[in-house]
Amino acid sequence: MRRASQPGPRSRDVLAWVARLGASTTRPVSAALGMSAATSYDHVARLRAAGLLERWPTFAGDHLLAPTQSGWHLLGRPYPRSRPRPHEWEHTVMLCEIAAWLSTTPTCSWWRSEREYQASEPPVEDRGPDQWLMSYPGSDRHGQGVMLHRRADLMANLAGALTAIEGERTQKSKVRLTAILTGWGNAISQGQVDRVIYVVPDERMHACIERAADQAASSAPALSTDAFMILTTNQLEPHPVPNGHAGGGGHADAERRAPARAACEVG
Repeated sequence: MRRASQPGPRSRDVLAWVARLGASTTRPVSAALGMSAATSYDHVARLRAAGLLERWPTFAGDHLLAPTQSGWHLLGRPYPRSRPRPHEWEHTVMLCEIAAWLSTTPTCSWWRSEREYQASEPPVEDRGPDQWLMSYPGSDRHGQGVMLHRRADLMANLAGALTAIEGERTQKSKVRLTAILTGWGNAISQGQVDRVIYVVPDERMHACIERAADQAASSAPALSTDAFMILTTNQLEPHPVPNGHAGGGGHADAERRAPARAACEVG
């Protein structure tokens, strides 16, 4: 029997998952939704043919998938007027890989991308957008000391612990990185979050974050506890999902039914 050419419910699942991040490559979608590469490509083709999904070519020769204005309308979500800038594409891909891991991790009862919780789509733990802000010391364009604010790339409930997740692909200045880590350490101490996870691409960046965290721990001791973790992307291999079934972690139905677990599964 010939496959239907029109997008169906599973195609809409693909569209909705991509929309959560704003854009994604195909591999994380396949992993998160328990699809083979061939099946996910078929759904992408249907969505593109229906004008619901478009491709953005990248400098790396790959492409990002993103909902069109019609796609956002179908999902009942506002159409974003901006797209990731070229220098942000690799960071976007990293966040999609993290989200795929969260989507398939049994101990993850929910996750939200920054664009979701900034817009409170949907509300999480009765918090408004400003309650997800972390403060850290910095300076304005005139060099005057000010308190700056930052949101994590992703927020998740992992084993009952409210977890802020930062994807860090490139090295920030030592002063800025130390200040941001100090802010996260204070956020842990103040109970704003329970855990902070930094995800990095390689051991070089792992060592960079570790050195900065050691320095920041003098004023933010929570960074010296197991509430602060550094993981490399190769530790985030998505868990297998039965073919044809969406990963339980981070899905709306899972948020209603998943109990908190005793420990966070990593890798």
